[in-house]
Amino acid sequence: MDSLFHFLFGFIAALALDLHKRHKLWFVGLAALMGVLLDFDYFLTSTTLRPFHNVFIAIVLPIGLFFILRHFRSHWSARELEFFFLVMAAMLTGHLVADMFLDHEAILFPLTDATFSFVDLQHLIPFEFKPFISPLGIALVVYTIVILLIRFAEDYVYFRERRKHSVEKSLGESMENFF
Repeated sequence: MDSLFHFLFGFIAALALDLHKRHKLWFVGLAALMGVLLDFDYFLTSTTLRPFHNVFIAIVLPIGLFFILRHFRSHWSARELEFFFLVMAAMLTGHLVADMFLDHEAILFPLTDATFSFVDLQHLIPFEFKPFISPLGIALVVYTIVILLIRFAEDYVYFRERRKHSVEKSLGESMENFF
């Protein structure tokens, strides 16, 4: 999928989750823009191997940046940093998974060049459902699940930190809000 799709879908999804009401609009835009980071590998290589399209960039990069910024005591609170990098990790992971519905990705690069994809799933869709279900539709479902998990995680962090609930009570209240 193209970078504009990744940015706009992340931005619209964040608006749909009302993140702009709890965080500033620039936060939502920056988080959506971070979801496009994986596409910078198009400028680095002319081969089909895209080195940024892997789980290490999608998950380790946000965690590493979180610890770096937390160490330098940025002007953001610890909760804001945690949430921002949680959203960033979700946007990057959603980007990676969505791209796997259209192409083969080396998600474990540099450990292996083996590629993984959901492209072949379209052969599992019965013929009579093909007008209603496509790989892009399934990709949007996966993206939606990732975004709902962001919402769940935000509630968990809220109950854990703001209300000082135990892990069990925080999970329970997060589940109540989720469903």
